[in-house]
Amino acid sequence: MNQEAIREAIDNLELLNIKLRGSSFQVNEEIEGVIRADMQQQSMLHIEGEVIDDALESSNAQKTANMLQVKITLGTRYILKIDNSLKDKVKKGHVETSSEPTELAKIEATFLLEYLIKGEINDSSIKEFCEFNSVHNCWSFWREHVFSVCQKAHIPVFSIPFFKSTNNK
Repeated sequence: MNQEAIREAIDNLELLNIKLRGSSFQVNEEIEGVIRADMQQQSMLHIEGEVIDDALESSNAQKTANMLQVKITLGTRYILKIDNSLKDKVKKGHVETSSEPTELAKIEATFLLEYLIKGEINDSSIKEFCEFNSVHNCWSFWREHVFSVCQKAHIPVFSIPFFKSTNNK
């Protein structure tokens, strides 16, 4: 993570909106009776950023401003764990399994974050900002969404830890 690039972006951006743009939830009936210890959680994250020129009109109708839009798709799912004895049998060819694991439950959501661009920002600063700060900005919305859906569906609550950047520059 390039702290200098992120600082440049922070100094020149202002968060305007965080919008939920899509959400899906699926639960497999096979989840009934499966204990939490037999479930494995997997997560996914996809980020797309785009600068929109002249996207906002100011109070002075002759002035426009640029906007950074960041689309973030987050997802998490429970799959059925394969125990060690079954893994050994699969490796030895004694048991056939499908290539896809049994998915017990899945939640996905897409958020659109909009930022006013107040000054000049280079592309690398925007990229660094999108990969860390934008995700951080919507993370609490994601956590609340997941917790709420799990409670309403009466399924084990997914663990949504604090956000940590996977970009280790």
